[in-house]
Amino acid sequence: MERQQNEIQKVELVGIFAASTAHKIRNPLTGMKDLVTLLKEKYTQEQDQFYYFVIGQEIECINEIVSEFMILGKPTAIIKKV
Repeated sequence: MERQQNEIQKVELVGIFAASTAHKIRNPLTGMKDLVTLLKEKYTQEQDQFYYFVIGQEIECINEIVSEFMILGKPTAIIKKV
């Protein structure tokens, strides 16, 4: 029983750490995304637009990874059960 409680606490700690890390990454990522949007509006040459598109795609990939971290931060059914 005590071992199970320790395991649950470890899982909770990992979830808290994952959610905290995700928020710390997502905040500047949102700022970067907004700046890329502004740059796309200001610099309209085709090559510039391509670069902004690529940057936007990479930001979105990072955002998807961060979303997976957020899932770890949610309580699981196992934790709720105990």
